[in-house]
Amino acid sequence: MALPPSVLAVLKHEYLTRYEGNPIGLHGDDYICAWDDGRPFDPQYISHKFSKLGIPPTFHGLRHSHDTMLFKHNVDPNLVADRAGRDVTLTQKIYEHVLPDQQDGIAQLIENILFAPPEKPPENNQTK
Repeated sequence: MALPPSVLAVLKHEYLTRYEGNPIGLHGDDYICAWDDGRPFDPQYISHKFSKLGIPPTFHGLRHSHDTMLFKHNVDPNLVADRAGRDVTLTQKIYEHVLPDQQDGIAQLIENILFAPPEKPPENNQTK
């Protein structure tokens, strides 16, 4: 899955700092969400931290917010489904509640295309 460069930079820094470049980690693992000794965080601990930040309190909630955000920004449903690791039909069914907002945007786009005043040709500012 493609990640934003800023997220990749944080993950790379965490990985290199925690494991000092050892590709198998301290305990033969490579957890990013882990304590300094390499033990993974308990999912409830992470949920608690997320909720303090106003982020959905579970990894599943974070995934749902991610997909909803992509739909609200008109990302192709095939790409959203691919990132979520699920079938596009199922993804569209799960997130159909987001689509009414998009319907309003489509209606406005059609309005603009059909009824916007014609563009003026550029003025010719050449002097004779």
